[in-house]
Amino acid sequence: MNLLCVGSATSIEIHNAIIAFRNIGYNVFLLNISRYYFPNYIEEIRNYDNIINLYQGININKNKIIRKVERLLIVYSLYKGKSQVVKRINDVLKKNHIDIVYSLWGTDTFPEIKIIQNQKIHCPIIHNFLSFPGAPVSRFTRLKYLFYKEIVSNIEGRIHCSNRMYNYINKLFNLKQKGKDIIFLDYFSEMYFPRRRLPLLSEENGEPHILFIGRTDFQKGSLNDVLEIIKEIALNQMHVHLAETNISIDKNDYLHFFPIFKAGNLSNGSFAEFMTQFDACIILYNFNKRNWPKDRFYNSLPNRFLFAFTGGIPIIMPEGYFLSCQEIIEKYQIGFTYKDIEDLKSKIKNKHLMEKIRENAIKVSTDFTFEKNFQKLEKFIKNIIHKKSN
Repeated sequence: MNLLCVGSATSIEIHNAIIAFRNIGYNVFLLNISRYYFPNYIEEIRNYDNIINLYQGININKNKIIRKVERLLIVYSLYKGKSQVVKRINDVLKKNHIDIVYSLWGTDTFPEIKIIQNQKIHCPIIHNFLSFPGAPVSRFTRLKYLFYKEIVSNIEGRIHCSNRMYNYINKLFNLKQKGKDIIFLDYFSEMYFPRRRLPLLSEENGEPHILFIGRTDFQKGSLNDVLEIIKEIALNQMHVHLAETNISIDKNDYLHFFPIFKAGNLSNGSFAEFMTQFDACIILYNFNKRNWPKDRFYNSLPNRFLFAFTGGIPIIMPEGYFLSCQEIIEKYQIGFTYKDIEDLKSKIKNKHLMEKIRENAIKVSTDFTFEKNFQKLEKFIKNIIHKKSN
């Protein structure tokens, strides 16, 4: 099976998709839509050369707003460089005898999807919405979604990470046609999982050790501005471990920093092994931000949540924000939500609770791999190809 993956080569989700499908036996090609061409961006995927840099050699405006406008212009045939982009996509589809196109992440790939939909080649498209929408829904985005409705309706297969996401997408785009959707988590390949488990740090000093795997640039006012939350946890004598940062932070015996792991050390299981020494992985975003995308966090499964499964450790998060995530941890009893810092402290120091959810997390993680769940997705893919060919 020849599969064309459409997305950004700098994305961990793309890395995982390529590794996972190749592990199953698919012949995978990557149509890289990164806005800039980085010669060494893909070094993490070893011995992999099936990459087509769609915008290499095409002038890209450095202004972020103008780039967004250019993306919309591609959809509506007004982008001056579109003919070159169309030719490259056509060449990729024909030359590599692509059986199925697999695109990822919200509406980021919709310009390229629209081009593929307009070609005469009968190549079905499956789109994985993953985390969506990326920003709060405004009047502008609602107007944009009116234009995107045709693209979404004409996609042969749509993947949703949760029932909430499925209902949200169908309502947002007013979709009528059935049988084109599937609920399927964005499982990581078994290659990302640990080869062995490390002793718990809490066994050494009797104090809880929490891992944070989010970004540590802590940009002020952004969704990643969670430094004050992390400091508060540390001040309450719970150890927090996070990646090294350039931000100046006052020394605290309960704050610990580890070197940033490169993508290659994610896909070989090294980081997952590192995760196994912690009592829990905490999922945090800045929800004090005035205008945060509620729809995205209510319906989606953030990447840092899904990646926590690879370590097989309990997952913890503030209550009432990650509704789809909460449903999973409650269903499998692999973590907990907390109301405030005192509630967090009480629960993470509850030995009976932690032993129970740790045992469940280890057991459940072995079944949360792409390979073990692929049969459901494979059946969906084959049905899509069969319908398209008829």
